[in-house]
Amino acid sequence: MGPSVAMMSAGMTAASTASSISNAAMAVSAISQVAGGVSSMMSASREAQYTEEQAKIAMQEGQLAAEQKAREVTSFQSSQAAIYAKSGFTLEGSPAIVLESTRRKGQEEVDAILKRAGAYSSLLKMRASQIRNAGRAAFLNGIAGAGASTLKSQILGQKLSLNTPSNVPGVPQNPAMAMPGNTYQANYGAP
Repeated sequence: MGPSVAMMSAGMTAASTASSISNAAMAVSAISQVAGGVSSMMSASREAQYTEEQAKIAMQEGQLAAEQKAREVTSFQSSQAAIYAKSGFTLEGSPAIVLESTRRKGQEEVDAILKRAGAYSSLLKMRASQIRNAGRAAFLNGIAGAGASTLKSQILGQKLSLNTPSNVPGVPQNPAMAMPGNTYQANYGAP
């Protein structure tokens, strides 16, 4: 084998090794981007579940507080009625107006407690949805990033391989296969 064939063979081996290293780096980069996206999505999913559970708890606490307030109002109304009756008043006229006012104000407080609990629960559910969507976006970004890295690596690899001896017109893929009269020998000399 002549010096020019040996140089061509060494050049092709170096280009092949560089290409293999580049491909391995590309694969590691793509895998790490996808793994990062999966990890972000799983973490967001756990956080969203926790936030949804907090929304349920907030609503349950609100309902319990409203029930407690309703019992307090009913108890207060009963004690008002008992005081009126003990004092000799009938539950008509002014005492009835006072009892109705107590019931109405109590119901307003119960409704306000339920409304606050519902609003807070809805806020937590919306936050859970945002967290879950952010996790999905991170996952998709990981996949898109891996695809972009792969594409970029392929484009760079093609640009680099344009200068390797295997892409020179008339140069055989395997210089050891060069035959007399081949354009390789005509252009670069016999091995």
